[in-house]
Amino acid sequence: MEELKKALKLQAKLYNADTAYVSISTLDMGRKYPITDLSKVQSAYGLRILVSLQGDRRILKTYLPKSIKLSDSYIDGFINRDRRSVLYLVYKGVKSNGAYKIDFE
Repeated sequence: MEELKKALKLQAKLYNADTAYVSISTLDMGRKYPITDLSKVQSAYGLRILVSLQGDRRILKTYLPKSIKLSDSYIDGFINRDRRSVLYLVYKGVKSNGAYKIDFE
């Protein structure tokens, strides 16, 4: 029962959190943002991966670059992971061609 309570509290915290949609370029360069959620979303530009990041005071949602593709099994695996394991997104600037440089830790 305690595990269920922890899972529900985490989801309620994320649901109740203030949320902002941001561009990757607005993230602090070099900062490690914990990823709280991944999902596939149909956008005006096709199927995209929407990532939720833990910011200082709110959840930040941003689309990953189109070049990043994830299967449903990877997304399901992330959603069902052990919550003690944390995956971070790190914004590293812009390439000479204008594409975003990002990394995961």
